[in-house]
Amino acid sequence: MGNGSSLGQPDYAKRSKLAHVRGVGSSYRGSHEWLTSRLQAIISVPFTLYVLVSLLLLGNANSYVSFMYWLSNPLNVACLILAIITLCWHGAYGIITVANDYVHHTGANFTIRLMAKIFFSFIVVVSTVSILLSAF
Repeated sequence: MGNGSSLGQPDYAKRSKLAHVRGVGSSYRGSHEWLTSRLQAIISVPFTLYVLVSLLLLGNANSYVSFMYWLSNPLNVACLILAIITLCWHGAYGIITVANDYVHHTGANFTIRLMAKIFFSFIVVVSTVSILLSAF
C-alpha cells in the first residue's frame, strides 16, 4: 500500500515539502562549512581568553605604560596576534558563508566575498604591523 500502487495518493505526495527537504540531506557542502566554522571558533577561544584575562589582570589598564609593559612580553604579543588572525579568519568565513547561502546574484556574491577577504586581510596586516612596531 505504501508504494503508491494502490488507490489513493502515493506516500511522497502525502509528505509536506519540509519533510521532503529534510529527507534529501545536504545538497552542497553545508556540513563541511558548519564544521569548519566550529573549528575556527574553537581555535580562537584560547588566544582570545588569554588576551582578555591577562589584560584584566594587568591592574592599571588605563595606563599607557602598563600596557606597553604588557606588550613587551613575547607571549602576550604572540597570543594577541593569533587572536586577531583567528577572529578575522572566523569573521571572514562567516560573511562568505552567508553570502554563498543568501546572495544568489553571481556578481554581488563575488563582490561581497572579495570585499570580506580584502577587509579582514587589511585588518590582520595593519593590526599585526602595529602590534609588532609597538612591541619592538
